[in-house]
Amino acid sequence: MKHQLLSLTAVAIAGLLPAAAAEKAPLHPYFRSLKPDQEVQVIVRFSGPLEPRHHDLVKSEGGKLEKELKLINGAVYRITRSAVEPLLGKKEVLSISPDAAVNNQKAVAPPVLVEE
Repeated sequence: MKHQLLSLTAVAIAGLLPAAAAEKAPLHPYFRSLKPDQEVQVIVRFSGPLEPRHHDLVKSEGGKLEKELKLINGAVYRITRSAVEPLLGKKEVLSISPDAAVNNQKAVAPPVLVEE
């Protein structure tokens, strides 16, 4: 029963991803504070599974691949600020976000009680 509940939850969440992925994100406010030639590390999410053509698209704007993030259909790149908006205008690009460190807040979720 416990495994069935987890499987149903995973299917439900996966069902939400394509709907959420259909909307383009606006320009992140962080980019407005940068000079056009300033280099920045970003996460670019694409509308479908990551393919070499996605890397070529970013490379055509002067970007350099740092790391693939296949789980989110994206990758980490180094690009200049001036490349952000042209890339965001491409139909395959869903979002471009600054790549930032995430700190562990040591938050602990309450246990989930499952009645059998």
